[in-house]
Amino acid sequence: MNILIVEDELLIAEDISEMLEEIGHKTFAICKSATEVAKALELGKPDLALLDIRIYGDVDGVEVGRHLQDQHQIPGVFLTSHSDKAIVDRALKNNPLGYLVKPVKQGDLFVSLQMAERQINEQKKTEAPSISIKLNGLMRKVNVYDITHLESDNNYTHLHINGERYTTSKVLKLWLQEPELSHFVRVHRSYAVNPERIDGVNARQVNLGQIVLPIGRKYKAEIDDILNQ
Repeated sequence: MNILIVEDELLIAEDISEMLEEIGHKTFAICKSATEVAKALELGKPDLALLDIRIYGDVDGVEVGRHLQDQHQIPGVFLTSHSDKAIVDRALKNNPLGYLVKPVKQGDLFVSLQMAERQINEQKKTEAPSISIKLNGLMRKVNVYDITHLESDNNYTHLHINGERYTTSKVLKLWLQEPELSHFVRVHRSYAVNPERIDGVNARQVNLGQIVLPIGRKYKAEIDDILNQ
């Protein structure tokens, strides 16, 4: 996941950032105040925010977390060295995906983010539309979230659904015209991916869990635009 760190103690923030990298996540930005968070969001949207409750400025982490959830649909995990019941109760009203007491331990962070990512993915799947597709001679209703990517093969298209590959006699261009699949991102002349299933991107490839696909040069700008929305 691409994670926003909201923490006004730089050394702690950098330590958390290093832990994120070690357990397979990325740091979207490090912000010490609500003002810096607003500026960071102009550059893109993280998957999750790690928020210290006590931060620099008049607006604390609880309010920042509420704003991120209500206005940007960015869920949060709260960090604090305080275990005061009133503070905890106030933070929990935001329905965070987790709550960690500082100093944060890498093992605790790993477990918390694993649980948070599972909840985020379940929510995405619940909100995703379904599409009726003829697979192996039978009409099936498929949750769009379960489709990781589409693979072009001349006049055929392979649909990759939950690790299984199904071949259809419709070209990739026509599949991408289906309303339920119009948000899929073309990353190569042979591949279009479900942006909700992207785990990581670099200059040459896109990762969908254990699936690694190449990025064609002409499609790099398009995938960057989608990921930064």
